[in-house]
Amino acid sequence: MKPISIQEKRILKLISEGYDAHQIAQAIRISVRSVETYRKNLLSKLNAKNSAELILKAVQANIIKVSLFN
Repeated sequence: MKPISIQEKRILKLISEGYDAHQIAQAIRISVRSVETYRKNLLSKLNAKNSAELILKAVQANIIKVSLFN
């Protein structure tokens, strides 16, 4: 697996919390297009087909941690 950058980890975490591209862009002060590019690159790096699989693989690889109870 290719290395995941700090910014990619931030975006993964926000995706896992249910944020959409517009909300992520506002939260970390980048463009929506950049968020979409990061997401596309993450899908490729983790060989995932969609956001759900992306988060599952990121958790399994210990890239991010998610809590079932907030």
